Amino acid sequence: MTSNLACIGMAVTSTAGLDALIAELTSRDREFLRESFGVQTYAWQDPSGARVVYDVLAGTPHIVPTFAGTSEFDYVSIVPVSTEVTKIMVTSSDGIGHTGVTCQVEQRRHLSDVPSNGRICLTALGTHISVHADIGAFLASDASLLGTEDELGPPPAQVRDRGLAWPPRMSSKAFLANGFYGPAKPTPYALMSGVVSQVEPRTNELTGGRFLATQVRTAIGDLDLCLAGDDYDDVTPGNVIAGTVTVVGSLVAPEIAGRPRPGESRRAWRRRTGRE
Repeated sequence: MTSNLACIGMAVTSTAGLDALIAELTSRDREFLRESFGVQTYAWQDPSGARVVYDVLAGTPHIVPTFAGTSEFDYVSIVPVSTEVTKIMVTSSDGIGHTGVTCQVEQRRHLSDVPSNGRICLTALGTHISVHADIGAFLASDASLLGTEDELGPPPAQVRDRGLAWPPRMSSKAFLANGFYGPAKPTPYALMSGVVSQVEPRTNELTGGRFLATQVRTAIGDLDLCLAGDDYDDVTPGNVIAGTVTVVGSLVAPEIAGRPRPGESRRAWRRRTGRE
């Protein structure tokens, strides 16, 4: 199991190490994002794209690790469940379907006046994932199974009569938000699978920690996914990544949704805004 911080090159191994990291972050130059209800929110961002957003409550910072990604989606509903979890219904890249997403939102303590539809940038942090050589290898592996027969019971009659495989498997492009539907308590996690389209090694300049900034094709479209570099050195395009991820979102202000972001290449901007 990998920590969210390790996915952006900032792994810590103790409470003391975390406290020291937070103290270092909050002493550095940062961007003021917003203040409401007595809470100030700031963002620190490394040239590598590693990003930490933190709320200051009664003088104490509360951090959310994330990444300066470019995978934007239209959303058609947004419902804060708690400070830590927001339910968002996003439009898939084909512009037709909708998928439920549960995530942490950078603006999580300032959602009282957010419009019910808009744009959001989503990033996944690979906290518990596996890497497979290609689609065929993934579909043949236990990682694609959505349970065991002991957990799910015998196959339903319609599955048995049609000779379908049991237990069911995920496709190579799946996205299942934890607790968006049903009675389960929502969390900012998702079970997902995706085909790797881009891989770029990064080094966090603050810590020297390595991580991978990848982009994967999922059921909702191309999604930025960050992985701890020391654990996943050999990821290449065409691989399938699957498992549990933490999802972090950042609401995009309407007036900047179509503009290049700081440090964003022209090609990345064209791809993000559908110009390529």
